[in-house]
Amino acid sequence: MTTLDDLWQMRWNAINTEIPYAPDAGIARFWREHPELGSPLGGELTLDDGSVAQAFANGIVRWTPEEGAAQVAA
Repeated sequence: MTTLDDLWQMRWNAINTEIPYAPDAGIARFWREHPELGSPLGGELTLDDGSVAQAFANGIVRWTPEEGAAQVAA
């Protein structure tokens, strides 16, 4: 039987099936709250300042332990 998590994963992997889906990760939780971001284009990347960011079809999300996740570009 299909679960809601299965459907989220299907949407996550719509563009690239190689991107791991970690439903409890900060960026993935933010993405589920903001479906307008579209599917991810690549995996999470560590930036120079130590934060983590991920590109989506309709924006970029940045995560820090202090601030959590936020959209930084559309």
